[in-house]
Amino acid sequence: MGVGEYFFPMILVVILSIFISNFLIYFGMYFLKIKSMDFLINVAQSSQNFPQISLRQIAFLLYIALVTFVFHFITLFWLPEILYKTKNSIAAFFKSIGFLFRHFLTSIILYLFLVFCFFVMQILSILLMFNQILVLIAFILFLYLITYSLVLIFMTYKAKFMKDTVEQMNKKDIFIKSGDEVNEE
Repeated sequence: MGVGEYFFPMILVVILSIFISNFLIYFGMYFLKIKSMDFLINVAQSSQNFPQISLRQIAFLLYIALVTFVFHFITLFWLPEILYKTKNSIAAFFKSIGFLFRHFLTSIILYLFLVFCFFVMQILSILLMFNQILVLIAFILFLYLITYSLVLIFMTYKAKFMKDTVEQMNKKDIFIKSGDEVNEE
């Protein structure tokens, strides 16, 4: 077993993620009747003057934020599902959603903790942007945070996965024991 066997499932995860996120963005554009996203360039370029943005465009920005938040939450355990259970990316997506809702409280606490950590890191990066050495330190901390979040997600999944596996084994063991007792009588 090597790393190469996970190459195509991971590529498929990237392709599916891009496809799903683009579909949701274009669905929002169609639903809110936004013809193009050129207004985003105006928002990014005008730092002193607040550009004229319609209520529909503000709703679209909120829609993107909400879709991103929900999409990242739903795909939280997608990669661990591929590495621990199945190499089929599509099946792993649906199984990870099931895993997410079976352990909903743990998942929501983990996700909100990660969102908070990344938010604090963004604020720290903004505050330190005028000193190049501090920017480098903030960048290194950001890389550590990404690594920490991946390890935390995988360790949480593994702990819950092992607990589920032991519970399933115990249920099967009880079933076998009760079946043996019936056969002995």
